[in-house]
Amino acid sequence: MTSPDEIIDWILEREGPGTPPDYLAKDDAGGRTHHGISERAHPAEWKNGPPTKARCRVIYFETYVQPFDAIPDRYEKLRVCAIDDGVMRGVNTAIKRLQWVLGAKMDGVIGPETLARIVLRRPNELLQAHVIERCVRLCRIVQARPSAATFIAGWVTRALSFLPQA
Repeated sequence: MTSPDEIIDWILEREGPGTPPDYLAKDDAGGRTHHGISERAHPAEWKNGPPTKARCRVIYFETYVQPFDAIPDRYEKLRVCAIDDGVMRGVNTAIKRLQWVLGAKMDGVIGPETLARIVLRRPNELLQAHVIERCVRLCRIVQARPSAATFIAGWVTRALSFLPQA
């Protein structure tokens, strides 16, 4: 089983150190980031400047890892994929889109109904359905905001990296 620290290490590596204070990626709606923690999503953490790497670790654990703790170990790859989706698009969105794939009530909470629907599915089958939904959703973002096309290859590659290996 992948530990929360391993997941956070992986996220920190994937997100990179961030954007310098005087630079924003053109058309990046997330704005400035430091180790993946955006000023837009976490304004209080940026009140006195970018959060430290140690503070970023705490934010990742409390905000992004814990909401997915209830997903059974058998679905570990799905859990990590959903955490990554939460980092990219917000935890509420990530949970609701997983619930959509499951045909569950889209309330943004991994509760008894969501868990019951998860365990009815084969892990790799559910993971594949979630990754496909994620890719379609990313493409729809670009349809709605064409300036985001700059990012689509990276976003889709990131999502596809979770597909089960044959």
